[in-house]
Amino acid sequence: MKIILQCFLFLPVFSFCQLSFDSLRLPNYGANRDFYVCDENTPTLALVTGNNAIWDFSNAQGTGSRKLATMTTPNMGPYGAEYSTYSNKAMVIENFMTSYYHSTQNVNRQSGFVIPNTDLGNIKAKFFLNSWEQMVFPFSHSMLQKDDYSGSISFLLNGNPQNPACYGSGLVSYDGFGELRLPNGDTLKNISRLKIIDTLFTSVQLFGSVKLIREQFEYYNLDSLGAMPLMITAHAFVLSSFPDPLIDVKMILTSRKPLATVGLNNIGRLLDRIEIYPNPSNGNVQISGFTENLNFEIYNALGLLVTKGVAEKNNRWNLEPGVYQLVLKSTSDHISKKIVVQ
Repeated sequence: MKIILQCFLFLPVFSFCQLSFDSLRLPNYGANRDFYVCDENTPTLALVTGNNAIWDFSNAQGTGSRKLATMTTPNMGPYGAEYSTYSNKAMVIENFMTSYYHSTQNVNRQSGFVIPNTDLGNIKAKFFLNSWEQMVFPFSHSMLQKDDYSGSISFLLNGNPQNPACYGSGLVSYDGFGELRLPNGDTLKNISRLKIIDTLFTSVQLFGSVKLIREQFEYYNLDSLGAMPLMITAHAFVLSSFPDPLIDVKMILTSRKPLATVGLNNIGRLLDRIEIYPNPSNGNVQISGFTENLNFEIYNALGLLVTKGVAEKNNRWNLEPGVYQLVLKSTSDHISKKIVVQ
């Protein structure tokens, strides 16, 4: 079901500066950009929309990491053999996400994506049955387009390959035009933002109904034909009957090097220090890396609490074979981790 809308209720204050997205102004073959990774706690400014928008990332801190983003042909991407029949472009964000498209002069469709190296292995979504029509060109300010898609999704569960059918609904909108303030102090004018959000549904043994939600914002200077975005914020997470997401990955990328880097006082949180092993286990689990008292809660695949207590260095939990969610809580922090009992 395709819905294309445009709002003409308010005339733009400086509409003469605005350009529309088309096949020439989206990233073209060979376009690439070296991005700096920002701290994942940087606000995404999702609610800053409309004309005269000011997206202020000037206080964002870097992590010291960099990632290369490239628009290439599908067969040059890491999973091209699986997607090249249904795609003619691939946007590869190094070690994060690859999105596959079939783009013409008239329309841009997404045929799938890959999120690599998660707790569920490489998640590969393939919209080969019915691709997602994202934009019909020209795609102008205040326009939005909704479309449904269907296909399959593959991943690993307890080391076993899964390949269930999936379906979903996506929305793309040209939701803002204005000023982008970057973490190095630069201020860029006449910037256009794309909002891309979709929800994918599938059914998985042990977890039941599962949905994968992706939200991404891309900031462009449309005067630069065929260039990569100047900034990208992306978030993907998988929800099930567990109280916490099965996976939760976030990436904030800027084309300018941030003036500040995350300090050591923000590193070494409980999340970074804790180690849980072995996993899978027979129910004997060791926890290392904590110096304060920790409480634990364990939930089964239906999201029901099965046991709780005080965590120790060596733990013996009488659990039936299956997949569980372990939640560890201190006075100031908490983490969750999937554990497998064989």
